[in-house]
Amino acid sequence: MSSLPADPAVARAYVACGYLLGRRGDELVAGLVGHTTTVPLVVELGHPDQTARARALAAALAEVARALHERRLL
Repeated sequence: MSSLPADPAVARAYVACGYLLGRRGDELVAGLVGHTTTVPLVVELGHPDQTARARALAAALAEVARALHERRLL
């Protein structure tokens, strides 16, 4: 398995999409290298309050959608 670049935006997108697909905890950063293994979104998605997790995920996925629309993540 190759590692993803250490770009914080790519790492955040990777974590958000992984969470959407059912990954949790350490699985969310599996494959990331460098400082990206401490992506703040992982902490937000681990919050005990479901509403807080939903807000964090929605914001992160909106960033992914915008980036794809603007062709920044291709």
